Order: sequence, then C-alpha cells, then structure tokens
Amino acid sequence: MCDVNKKIKMICLFICVLLFCGLCGCGIPHIGRVLFMNGNDKSTLETKGLFQKSSDGSEKCIEEFIRALDKHDKETIRDCFCEYVRKNDNELDQEIEALFAAYDGPTDSWRWDGSSTESYSTAPEENREYITCTAVLKSKGKNYYLYVEYTTIDMGNKGRDGLCCADFTTPEVQAAISDGRRELTSYKGENMWKGEDRYKLHVTTDHKGGYQTRRIEGRETIYTPTDTMVSSTDFVNFAKTNRSLKDLRGKFGPENSNQKYLQTINYKVTDGDDLYVCIYVDGIEGQEITMIDLVNEEKDIKTIFIKE
Repeated sequence: MCDVNKKIKMICLFICVLLFCGLCGCGIPHIGRVLFMNGNDKSTLETKGLFQKSSDGSEKCIEEFIRALDKHDKETIRDCFCEYVRKNDNELDQEIEALFAAYDGPTDSWRWDGSSTESYSTAPEENREYITCTAVLKSKGKNYYLYVEYTTIDMGNKGRDGLCCADFTTPEVQAAISDGRRELTSYKGENMWKGEDRYKLHVTTDHKGGYQTRRIEGRETIYTPTDTMVSSTDFVNFAKTNRSLKDLRGKFGPENSNQKYLQTINYKVTDGDDLYVCIYVDGIEGQEITMIDLVNEEKDIKTIFIKE
C-alpha cells in the first residue's frame, strides 16, 4: 500500500511542477529544462543522468569555466564561450564583471543537478544539437546555480559549437522562484531572453529582502530559522491523531520553509544533520495532512506517515 501511495504522490508532484512551470513560464534551472515539441522545430532526443566525459568536451569546458570563475580570470571565461558568443555578445565583458561581483568563491565543491538533456532544433535561429544541464556550485555554505547550453553540432555553421549559453543565478533568486515568490526577483529564465539573442552569458542577482535560503530535497527554498527542537517521530505521532495543519503549526510553531504550489511545508528535525520532514497537505480538504516524508538536502529518504 505504501509503494502505491508513493507512486501516486510522485506522479501528482510531477504533474504539479509541469503545470506550475507551464502556467508561470518558469525558468528554474534546478527543476530542469526539458524542451518540448514545438511544431517540427524543437525536440528532445534523450535524457542522460549527467554530462558525459566524452569527445564533445562539455565536461572539460565547464570544469575550466569554474576554475576561471574562482580565479576571476576574465580572459579564460571569455575563451570558454564559443566563437559566436565572443563575437556577438556586446555585453560579455560587463556580464563577466557582474558574475565576479556575484560570486566571490572559492568553489568548495560542485555537482550536476539532476538530469542533463540532449536536444536538437531545426528552427532557423537555432539549427543545432545541444546539451543542457545545471551545475550547483557550493561556496561558503551557499549554493549557486549555473545553467549551461553546450552545442555539440552546429548545423547552421554559425560558430556556436561549444558553450553558447550560461545563466548564473544566486540562491536568493532560485529560492524566490522555487517558492513561487516571483515578486521578489526580476528573474524569469528563458522568458527574459525572448526577442533577444539567447547565446550569451546571463547573470541575475536581484532580489527583495534579506532572507536566508537552504537547499531541501533538491530545491533552493526561503528558510526561516527557528528554535524548535523536535524529531520526525514527534510529527508522526501528532499526525496519527490529528491531521489539521493549523493545529500542527499551533503545536510546533511556524514551518522553516514551504512551497505553496506543491502544497508542502518543511521543518528541520533532530534525527541527524540537515534532515527535515516534508509535510504534504490537501488544500481542497481544509489543509489536512496527507503524508510526511523524511528528506535531506538532495532527496526524499523515506515516507514515515501516510493518511489512511
């Protein structure tokens, strides 16, 4: 029964994300940028687990980009981009300076976020095969997001082979978008590039307020620290006799973070380092608790409560 409910939950969660992104024009890098069919112009060939260390040079290019970013080496950053960007992005030098201002470094570690996507487009303005993915750079306890497009075959012969698009955002920008708080930042992802050449370096850092952020279950979110010291078992015991979200907040205090469009809230728990409960609620039935998962920074660890 638990496995069935788990599958239903994941399907519903996936549909919610697709609907949200479609309705809002969401350009969230860490959620993923699978390109859907647009007439005969654009298609997705396959989804890979990660960029491959292969002859296309993508992995080596991004590693070089990050090393240059740590050193604030403007010339190497420029050289990482394809010929088209170097020749046609008239604001490349200014964007590199904005990138350096946004990221002091050093990069303590970095990893690919989720799946990469290999796509092709026969649209006249693109006409290429390319890989997309997002790198999460951790520096001084914060996560920074670098979405990249790497052209493997430039069928239009426009000099776009290699790194042709890089979109850098801060954790504050990502958290605002992830939580559906679009009023906190001007960032709109690919929607911002309509009517202009997308092949360039994009840097967005603006956000309103001095809020903290934290990455929970693979998403950056606005995080409010609290003094609550409870375990996941405390939440499970509560939900077994009372599934009211209002009453739960009355007992444990306000949550540390929430994603309204996913109808989930998070509390940090004392079970271990960087562990949280993710509480799912049914808004249609008056904020009733339906499921509780134990999660960490990157993933859902296990389901610990399901409404009977």
